[in-house]
Amino acid sequence: MKKNQNLIRAAGIILDQHCNKCLEVKYLENLSTVRDAYCRTYCGVYKVLSDLGNWLAPNEGKWTKEEEIYLLAHVPIYGLAHVARRLKKPLYVVTRKYKGLTSNVGA
Repeated sequence: MKKNQNLIRAAGIILDQHCNKCLEVKYLENLSTVRDAYCRTYCGVYKVLSDLGNWLAPNEGKWTKEEEIYLLAHVPIYGLAHVARRLKKPLYVVTRKYKGLTSNVGA
């Protein structure tokens, strides 16, 4: 299981590096929800790495309603790293989930 977690973490790092250099979405930089939707729909790198993560840990991406509530309530107080440790999820997964949940607030 530890080996899979390291592979998933590495895939997340590779994806972040790709996204930071991607010229296709450079103009969408300030519109994170549009950029995320674009990447999920059109980016081949995102698709391959997402499929790899789902294959390595099929239930890792599942969030319970209680985890989402905990995340929203505790990140502003304790920060992402603390919440990631408490939920036993990788920091990059918690960060993405938090951004996804909060990007829709007030819309």
